[in-house]
Formats: sequence, structure tokens, C-alpha cells
Amino acid sequence: MALVQISSDGTGFWQGDLHPLPASAPVVIMLHGYKYRPGSATDCPHTSLFARHSNHPALRSRPWPVRLRIGTPRISAVGFGWPARGSLWTAWRQAEIAGSALADLIARLQHDAPKRPIHLLGHSLGARVALTALRHSAPGAVRTAILLNGADFDRHATCVADHHRGTPFHLINVTSRENAVFDALTELCLLAPMRSERAIGRGLSGPNTVTLRLDHAEDRKRLVGLGFDVPPPDRSICHWSTYLRPGTGALYRALFDGSLPAHRLRAALSDTQRGSAPPAPDLAAQAIQAQSPASSFSKYAHATAPKGTSPVMS
Repeated sequence: MALVQISSDGTGFWQGDLHPLPASAPVVIMLHGYKYRPGSATDCPHTSLFARHSNHPALRSRPWPVRLRIGTPRISAVGFGWPARGSLWTAWRQAEIAGSALADLIARLQHDAPKRPIHLLGHSLGARVALTALRHSAPGAVRTAILLNGADFDRHATCVADHHRGTPFHLINVTSRENAVFDALTELCLLAPMRSERAIGRGLSGPNTVTLRLDHAEDRKRLVGLGFDVPPPDRSICHWSTYLRPGTGALYRALFDGSLPAHRLRAALSDTQRGSAPPAPDLAAQAIQAQSPASSFSKYAHATAPKGTSPVMS
């Protein structure tokens, strides 16, 4: 069995059985975002996003192992669930705690099979879980971290990238303009710890980081040159586009199985990397209106969720 489910209890510890994972295969640790909670009758990630089979009514919660073809003898998968319910601020704090538990899990995996490549895949607040774990992990413990419309700030990500510099590690920041309003509201709702900080959706730069903008025609053209055809956006606002878009599953899987080395992706995109840019301030202004940022966030999530999805940031 190459798919196991792990849960963090919200106090910095985790529980689950890692023994079914083969020592010879790379392992991908999947990280959900806001509004999921292990054990919940309706919002458990282990019966939806991380399941081997699921007919969950929300398109955004359909199984990642199926999309990426992982949880197989060739690529193992770990679904890492953490308590992400409650207010956005509560989930933000829980992401930090879950990240500490994830760092312990990574250390355990590395101890059990030192040569086994470990990869992380995190969406939205799951990116903060990933970055926190990476901050507490030994340099090079993780081979690749792919952040999908990550809800965290550039200073944190840069600190993590610097911590792992000089190792094979790469931080791949996947963004799209469809998520711009959520990037803007992340800054407003979570109040960047330093006013100079910006959401990572604006872009990251560094010797071991890659920002892939799926809304940019030139970036998609470079992907075609690498053998991956990802179509342009079909909507103006979507928080889940970085994994719902056709072709993205094959791209991420190639980064995990080594058929597309991260350094090759970085080289292909080297002259397309850009500095920080405002994430659609016009949309953010509409979202803010006269409401609190958190209220605006919920309203926009509800209004822009793809058909058949729940109106949450995940």
C-alpha cells in the first residue's frame, strides 16, 4: 500500500502508520488548506482530497492521488490532515502548529529511509504548513515543495529557501491571476507581519525558487516546450485553478518522479521570472467594500467557487 493517511491533532503531534510506505519510492506529502478537519463527517480530507477513490460533490475536493497518479508503487503518497476549521485567524495559527508536526514527520521519514526523496504539495494555507515544516527541517531533507496559490508571505518563503540553499531543494511557487483577489485579501485578512511583506502569489525569486504563472502565455509556452500543455484560464477568479486546470497533474507528477527535474523547469523559465506585482487591486477594492476583510473573503469565495464546489479557501 503506497497511500497512507496521517493526522495532526492540533497540539504539534501526528498520528498514523508509516510502515506501508516502501523505502525505495519517493513520497509526496499532500497538504490541504482552510476548512478541512480530519474526522469530520463532511470536511475530512482523508475521505475526499486525499482519498484513493471519492465521489465528493465538490470538484475542488476530488482526490489528488487520482489527479497526480500517486499513491502507487512508483510514487508513494501521504495525506497530512490538520484542523483547519474555525476563523481564518485560528486556521492560520493552526497551520504553524501543523507545520511543526509535519517537520517531525519528515524527520521520521528521513530516518527510516535516508535516501528516499521527500516532496511536499500544499494548496493555500497548506503552503504555510509546508513552509513552517521546511523552516524546522534539516537543510535538504525535502527535495521539492510545490505551493499552489499559497497563502503565506514572501519573507517566510525566502527565509525557507535560504535555509535550504546549497542542497538539491527547490521551492516551486505556482500562481495564477485567477487567484489575485485571494492574494490581496490574504494580505488584508492576515495582516502581513511586516508591512513590507507581500503574498507569495506576487512572485518569489532566488537561486532555488521558481515562480510559475499559469495565467501568463509565455510561461505556458515554455511548458509546452517541456512537453506539458496547460490551457489558459477559463474564468477570471478561481482559488483552485492551479490544480483543477487540465495538464497540471501531469506536470506536478513529472516534478515528483524526476522526469522533469526542477532545475530544468527553472532554466526554462529563467527569463520569465518577474518581481513583485500588485495582485489585482481593482478586484481587492471591490471585495473590501464596507465589510471586514474576513467577511469579504467569505463572500468572494462563495461568489467565485467553481460549480459543484464549497465556497471556502482550501
